[in-house]
Amino acid sequence: MPNQTFHNLPNDKQNRIIEAAINEFSQRDYESAMISKIIKDAHIPRGSFYQYFEGKKDLYKFLFTIIAKDKLSFMADEMMNKDNLPFIELVAILYKQGIAFATAHPKYLKITRFLFAKRDALFDEIMDLIYNLVFHIIKTI
Repeated sequence: MPNQTFHNLPNDKQNRIIEAAINEFSQRDYESAMISKIIKDAHIPRGSFYQYFEGKKDLYKFLFTIIAKDKLSFMADEMMNKDNLPFIELVAILYKQGIAFATAHPKYLKITRFLFAKRDALFDEIMDLIYNLVFHIIKTI
């Protein structure tokens, strides 16, 4: 996850870095993605990147927390009504919402497809991270 230095940045600079990372990881899988391209597109020095993140893996995992939070937010209305619907209807609604989310965020879909294509140790780390994040958020609903 990002260091406190990243969180202290102005929102526009944080967003530039995130957008540059989304662009890079939606075009290349994790191994092929280049930090040099991200820092160039975000207009930040290489040294600054390492003040914000431990490395590429740290940034990559952070992107998946963003994707998970955005998807949960996108589906929040349906999640709030979960107790009022039969299970099969809820599943159908969430499935449709998932497709709508993927359509609205094609770069997120590409990043996720790259991750699912590998199914390696990094995949397991990210799935654990997302599971814990989602479980924590849903518990509060």
